[in-house]
Amino acid sequence: MRKVQLTILAVTFPMSYALSDGNHSAGLTSIDMALSQIESNNTTLMSYRKDMNVSQLENKADTYPEDPEIGFNLLWGSPSEIGSRKDISVSQPIDIPTVTGKKRELARRKDETNESEYRIERMNVLLEAKLYLIELIYTNAMLKELYKRKEHAATIKELMNKRLEKGDGNILDYNNSCLNVTNIEGDIRKMESEKEMIVGNLARLNGGKDIEIADTEYPEVLLPTDFEKWYAESGQDNPLLNYEKSRIRLGHSQLDMAKSLNLPKFSVGYMSEKTVGERFQGVTIGVTVPLWGNKNRTRIAKANIEAAEARKEDVESGLRSRQKTLFRQAKGLLSTALTYESAIHTPDNERILKKALDYGEITIIEYMTQAAYYYDSYDKAMAARRDYMKTVAELNAYQL
Repeated sequence: MRKVQLTILAVTFPMSYALSDGNHSAGLTSIDMALSQIESNNTTLMSYRKDMNVSQLENKADTYPEDPEIGFNLLWGSPSEIGSRKDISVSQPIDIPTVTGKKRELARRKDETNESEYRIERMNVLLEAKLYLIELIYTNAMLKELYKRKEHAATIKELMNKRLEKGDGNILDYNNSCLNVTNIEGDIRKMESEKEMIVGNLARLNGGKDIEIADTEYPEVLLPTDFEKWYAESGQDNPLLNYEKSRIRLGHSQLDMAKSLNLPKFSVGYMSEKTVGERFQGVTIGVTVPLWGNKNRTRIAKANIEAAEARKEDVESGLRSRQKTLFRQAKGLLSTALTYESAIHTPDNERILKKALDYGEITIIEYMTQAAYYYDSYDKAMAARRDYMKTVAELNAYQL
């Protein structure tokens, strides 16, 4: 497959966050390693893999020759003086090479379809996990920010308390500072609860085993510079579309198999007949002429192909439309994130506000109002970046 021209649209978030785990493998992010664990431990995927192995054995069994038939006849004569007759026969049905080849091809196509179906389930599981991991990084970053906000709020509360004790402040300012701390603590508890839910869902996807990453920063992501070119060259390599294509190929194999079953079937064997004083033995040859057993199978196979082709066209049309929508949505979210990130790029905003408060340049209400503006922009920037990462994950889900 040709390489698609890509450009890095993501930028590092202006706030500096250090990765908690400094032992990441080269080229692999925490998300990559977590997804690898989930793929190995997910019970749904384990079940699918076992079912697929069973299906492969069943498909292979269909390629074996039919079982030989052994017959024994004991016939009593009448009158009794003529004795009895004993017949022994052994016969083996034989498929002509054309039928044998079609059986093997059909088994291979069934295996291919099962594999495509497994890839769909794998994509769904890993995409769900990746969305949770992106959300987890968001909660980690927000908790880090909220704890910093709490520290600043506690400092302001202490300052207001000292002013109150010295007679320079008033009870209203102190109460507002206390309320500010309480609100931030409530935000922390809510975010911690959300994180606990995310970690629980990741454990569910990981076969009941806890899995958590402490990163507060997203890895760089890539978007194609031109959607049409990207989709034409790589966007169609999607498990959903590949599954429908495999169904069409399976349908053609079933049609070829149905046609081959219209050919006569042969059997060869040995037969022995023994009576009183006489014995006959020799080779037997049989021919089965398909007249009714294969009726309408060819028409059914053709109808299945038509249905599979219609489903493929429907999936392809819907997939392209959805991918284009996700692509536009990702670009829009990135633009939003960059706008907010640029607006909050002022360093040490809280330190500057506190200094102004210390010198009496602003009141506590003005301090909290200005801080709220900054916090609101920061929160929106983080949410936009998170949503951007989720949208890109859905756009590139087929690459998981």
